[in-house]
Amino acid sequence: MVHRPHSKASELSKDLQTRLRSQRRMACQLACAGAIFYAERMFSRQPYHTSVLTGHMWVHELLHGNPRRIKDQLGMEKHLFWQLVRKLFTLTQAGHTHHVDLDEQVAIFLYIMVTNLSNRKVGEHFQRSGDTISK
Repeated sequence: MVHRPHSKASELSKDLQTRLRSQRRMACQLACAGAIFYAERMFSRQPYHTSVLTGHMWVHELLHGNPRRIKDQLGMEKHLFWQLVRKLFTLTQAGHTHHVDLDEQVAIFLYIMVTNLSNRKVGEHFQRSGDTISK
């Protein structure tokens, strides 16, 4: 039996294969980590708006509470608020959407005008998404 020494080309080939295996393993680990990160964000989501007082309930509280409070919060008295809601309904055919009543929509608009808060802050106050607030 004759012992042949390994050629330099053979050693380079083995080194290259080892590096390629290592790179493939690293790419697989990165892909798995990315998939786990994505799955955790999508499947273990926690609700953001969790207050017991919804926007509709807050508007109801304003309309049936102390008359000064609605003026402070929405910038107008209760009878003017109702007149505005009726005018909007009769002149523009605006109405309730699937999720938000017209009186709450008007209250959101007025609250933004009075407070100059961002959509995010108003969304938190009314327990609505930023998309709903910006409509």
